[in-house]
Amino acid sequence: MVYWCLMKPEDLNQLVAELSPAEQAAVRQFILFLKGGKPPETSFQAAIDEFIAAHPELLHRLAQ
Repeated sequence: MVYWCLMKPEDLNQLVAELSPAEQAAVRQFILFLKGGKPPETSFQAAIDEFIAAHPELLHRLAQ
């Protein structure tokens, strides 16, 4: 197990640099989340938000 909180910043940068581009993007989104920022919306998330906005009554009934 890698204890990233105990790593030097340059070692952490090297570790992230070795990740695939998709993994690097996930790390960036996670860091944004930790900083309290809103990560960029994915098309899947946009579709979920659109469904929720279009069908609030259905979701309310399912929740009962």
